[in-house]
Amino acid sequence: MKDHPAYSFADEQLTEYLAQEGVILTNFPYPDEHSQLMSRIVLSAHHHEDDIRRLTDLLNEQRV
Repeated sequence: MKDHPAYSFADEQLTEYLAQEGVILTNFPYPDEHSQLMSRIVLSAHHHEDDIRRLTDLLNEQRV
């Protein structure tokens, strides 16, 4: 959704990596229990610039 600060992805390795690095995300099969795992990161007003910078650094490290 445009302007909604939620980012979805379906990469299980990325989900595991971010969780190991302490990033809190949701992940569950969607739209039903037999579907592919869908993960989501939600940014909120509680996040600081350093939080977002750390997340982008982690995401960029995984792309290498």
